[in-house]
Amino acid sequence: MLASFSVNLLPQDSVVYYWQTKFDQPNVNESTSWTASSFTYIGNSPTGWMQRKFPQLNQNTISGLVENANSQQLDFIENSTSLLVTTYGDSSATPYTSVSVKVDNQEYNLATQGDPCRNNTIDVMAFDKTTLSPVDILNLIFQDPRNCGRSPEVIFDYAPTDMDDGTNSDFIALVDSIPTSDSVLIFSIGNAGYSTWSPNIISTLAQLGIAQSQLSTLQDGDPVVILGRKGAPAGTAKVFQATASPANAQPLQTAATLTGGNTSGEMTSVVIGPALRWKQLIAQARDIQTSDQYNFSLSGLTLDGHETVLQSNVPEIVDLTSISAQQYPYLKLTLQTEDDITLSPVQLRQWIVVYDPVAEGVLFYNGPPNQQVVSEGQTWTGAYSFVNISAQSFTDSLTVNFELLNGTTLSSVIRNFKIAAPPPGDSTNFTVSTNTRGEAGLNDVDVYVNPKILPEQYYENNVIDLGGYLNIKGDTIAPVLDVTIDGRYLVNNDFVSPNPVIQIKLIDEDPYLLKTDTTGITIVLTYPCSATDCTGQQIFFSRSDVQWFPATATSDFRIEFTPKNLPDGEYILFVQAADESGNLSGSEPYQVNFQVENEITFAFQSVYPNPSSSLFFFNFVVTGNQVPESFGLNVYAFDGRLLQQFTIADISDFHIGTNQLIWDPTDNSGPMVPSGMYVFRMQLSIQGKEYSQTGKLILIR
Repeated sequence: MLASFSVNLLPQDSVVYYWQTKFDQPNVNESTSWTASSFTYIGNSPTGWMQRKFPQLNQNTISGLVENANSQQLDFIENSTSLLVTTYGDSSATPYTSVSVKVDNQEYNLATQGDPCRNNTIDVMAFDKTTLSPVDILNLIFQDPRNCGRSPEVIFDYAPTDMDDGTNSDFIALVDSIPTSDSVLIFSIGNAGYSTWSPNIISTLAQLGIAQSQLSTLQDGDPVVILGRKGAPAGTAKVFQATASPANAQPLQTAATLTGGNTSGEMTSVVIGPALRWKQLIAQARDIQTSDQYNFSLSGLTLDGHETVLQSNVPEIVDLTSISAQQYPYLKLTLQTEDDITLSPVQLRQWIVVYDPVAEGVLFYNGPPNQQVVSEGQTWTGAYSFVNISAQSFTDSLTVNFELLNGTTLSSVIRNFKIAAPPPGDSTNFTVSTNTRGEAGLNDVDVYVNPKILPEQYYENNVIDLGGYLNIKGDTIAPVLDVTIDGRYLVNNDFVSPNPVIQIKLIDEDPYLLKTDTTGITIVLTYPCSATDCTGQQIFFSRSDVQWFPATATSDFRIEFTPKNLPDGEYILFVQAADESGNLSGSEPYQVNFQVENEITFAFQSVYPNPSSSLFFFNFVVTGNQVPESFGLNVYAFDGRLLQQFTIADISDFHIGTNQLIWDPTDNSGPMVPSGMYVFRMQLSIQGKEYSQTGKLILIR
């Protein structure tokens, strides 16, 4: 189906429009979801493709990023972990061993599984920026007092004298070893000796985002909890202090959530095109910070989907005319972004690709929607239309693939041909015809116009699959086998000439599956039995005395078998035949016995019925190889008057074997004769030899 509607656009320029469609009353297996799309109207601009608003990005592919619908931005994928830190000032009545550090509700300041953290110290935990797992930065030996807590020990415990002692495990060395962007937890136990911290310590804390001003109110013995990040700007750390006085006698409990995750990610556009000609690319980012690293890249796709990176580190404006649209009818754009410090990606301002689009077509089937029933062998024809719904022209004629798939045998009839491409807004009408011979059963009819040979926006609407549409009824009607010898239907044990003409016809009512070969035809002739052999002889079609003629629209399949000089004796003719579909001509094969006698003889068989009330049938047999030259049958009244006279002309088919003549009974002038006794005389001449037979007839009215 093809639906179209008009839209009145707003007067503003560069507006993004969104539209969506779905089935109004979907069938059971059809989607109930909306299919969404968008376009941007830019007055007097060339055609192309563009994404500039956040909702347009939802069909792009993202990796390491997540779409934040609330902020309408892309964010790096984040992990989070909960912290609950409880510590005390040095004048608190609570013992320092009660200091608690819980990460995701797991206690880390456990003296029972490792060394207890010392009193009067500043303690540090570092968390991997991606996994947020606590990290053992310095790998100190187990007995080192600067490691404490549960095993493996990941709390680094510094007394004032350990902070800046110049060793490779002091506080300064620890901070230097923390990877950029890792989160850091700092908390005090007892008196951390803030007043003793050297300028080196203060500047080192700045690496964690802690400004000196944030520490200015701390007095020795006050509890403190600090959350920072390695490499963050000074002043961005969060410092928590006791609010009641005196501070050094207060407990301090801090609940917080650490966030981390990816520091890099990328977004790849949907497939752009296809195009007849590529013209220009514009790619721009926004919300760029000094810690951001980002770039655009451009990939080309062939018609079969093979993808190649054409250019990395693409500038904002790129001339695309050197890219062959014939080689790469499709393009993709990728934005790669990385930020190890603030963990915030750059945002897409817009990317635009200017190009000349290709033509777009839709295939329609113009036949009836219901299943079609045809007889096997009948030609089926389907009518189709291919409509160019675009304003562009196709660059060449269009290939059509046709397939008839049999659901039972899974065999296929496949054809390929070409049609003229329709002009913009026009249609090309065409038909597909196929012979259904050998395809009995339910068949799928599939037609595909332009199977990804010329570029088009979509190919799904170039295909029509009619599942089970063509119900081809196989031929199940048995043919009729017609066998004559010398032009007559033979009765068992009749005589035939030594040179008979045996004609076999296969009469089939199916006008579509004509018999065109000898498959399924068997002829066996059993000759007179000898003392040692009485088997039949199969008559092969390669014999010189056998000819066969295929069936045509006006004639039946026919075989002529003309054996010569058959010797005297009894014969058996056996014929079995099947039509083109394999249907046998009957439950039993045709079989007839006949006799050959080369000597010329005449034998009067009978006249019956006698007496008769109506007709008299005269039967006589002639043997040899020549029919009589003359023949006569005269019927007389009992007083000698000639009533009826028959000659050889009155026997239409005088032949070797049994012949028959009928008296109705009338006289020569036509009136019926009365009841009574009559006399007949039959005489004939064969090769100069005379034969005769006389007898009485009794007519009862």
